[in-house]
Order: sequence, then structure tokens, then C-alpha cells
Amino acid sequence: MTDDAPKIIPAGRALDDRGVLTFCNDFKMEEVRRVYFVENHRQGFVRAWHGHVKCDTFLWPVVGRWKCCAARLISSSLERYHLDSGSILHVPAGWYHGTQNLSAGASLAVFSTATIEQVRADDLRLAWDWWPGVWEERPR
Repeated sequence: MTDDAPKIIPAGRALDDRGVLTFCNDFKMEEVRRVYFVENHRQGFVRAWHGHVKCDTFLWPVVGRWKCCAARLISSSLERYHLDSGSILHVPAGWYHGTQNLSAGASLAVFSTATIEQVRADDLRLAWDWWPGVWEERPR
């Protein structure tokens, strides 16, 4: 699943008298090994920087708006995105990622192509402020 750079996978919504159906028909889950959800303790909280050499990560805001950033492991290339449930950010292997919830009560679904055992051996971390000027608010 690896690719050169992060990419947006568009999602969609269907609305009728029964409610809203959110979908992403272009998200291929064949290689996904686990999923978890992030809900920060307050609006504006920063979780950064987390990287992997061998596995891909997909970030899908289920509720609310999120700032999601990706930075290459071996260079200073940095990409910034503002997302809601209308898109999934594919962060390929070889990139760090960080997130900040921009709305209260936001929930982020995270899909990984590695099992928890595999990811423990491929877990790279940097300080949240490694790249200056990315986040507007300090974490706790």
C-alpha cells in the first residue's frame, strides 16, 4: 500500500428522511489489520508526531473537524490538511503524522496496516513541536 506521499481518499454522504449515511467506497481495507478511535480530552489538543517505516495509517474524522499533518521521515517535507468525515487521509509508510481536533467532541478513526505487535517494532516518535509553527495550541 505504500505510496510516495499522503493522499486524500474522498468520502461521501447520502441524506434522506431517515438520516445521513456516510461512506467511502474508494477506501480499500484488504490490508488493514486494526482500527482504533481517538477522542481528545479537550478541543485543540495535539497528538504528534508518530511515524512508521513499514506500515500505512489512514485517518478518518468520524465526528467534527481535524487538522491532520504528515511529514516525511527523511526530509522536512510537511503536508497540512483540514478534514471532516468527507475524506480519509492516507499516510503511507515513511511518514510521520500528527493530529489536532478543531471541534469539541470530535472523534477520529485510525486504521493501520500493522498488527499491534508489528507496530510496536515500527514505532517512531518525535516531540509534538518538532516542526515549529504547525500547531496553534500547546498540548497538556
